[in-house]
Amino acid sequence: MEALTRIDSVSCQGMIKMNSNELDNYSGKEWRRIEGYEGYYVSEDGYVYNVKLDHVLTCNSLVKGYKRINIKGKNYYIHDLVCTAFHGKRPKGYTVEHKDRCKTNNYYKNLSWETQKVNNNNRTHNGVHTQPLTVNQWRLLFDRYLTGMYSQHEITDWANTQFNRKSDTMVYNNILNGKVYKQWYAQLTTTELDEIQSTISKYKTYYRK
Repeated sequence: MEALTRIDSVSCQGMIKMNSNELDNYSGKEWRRIEGYEGYYVSEDGYVYNVKLDHVLTCNSLVKGYKRINIKGKNYYIHDLVCTAFHGKRPKGYTVEHKDRCKTNNYYKNLSWETQKVNNNNRTHNGVHTQPLTVNQWRLLFDRYLTGMYSQHEITDWANTQFNRKSDTMVYNNILNGKVYKQWYAQLTTTELDEIQSTISKYKTYYRK
């Protein structure tokens, strides 16, 4: 079965739809060609597909919290690929802005080209702060981390967005290791503590790359 159905119309030129049984999880998304790489497509939310191999590439590294992928030996930030494909080429002097401040949310509507000055101003004046967590926020942070689906960079982005904060990864690392909010950390069960350390260890090697 052919992996792709091309849509050839003025409004949809360059887009594709998956119909391969192996790619059911990626169907229904909007895909566009990656300029300069024939047979490579990027989806509206940051997946990269290789037509020849009929394979969705794995994002195997994060750099300062941003997802990065390797295409034919060259590294690209996912947000750059999505923004270029869906919003046009990068204007001179512009960088990608994540509107919700979450570095791993590469949905095209969350991205835009902005000057570095605007990007920096948005980080400074978007109302974020570093007030202490409430006990409910602290518990929600741990419940989310215990799903095992978040690296420390990703849980940092999630928590800063969820709680309207501006803290770095080290702050959340200290929280997850019980170095702060010790009175609440002491209430965690042995099983929860083991799961937390297991998740932290899981990503240590991953982020040394």
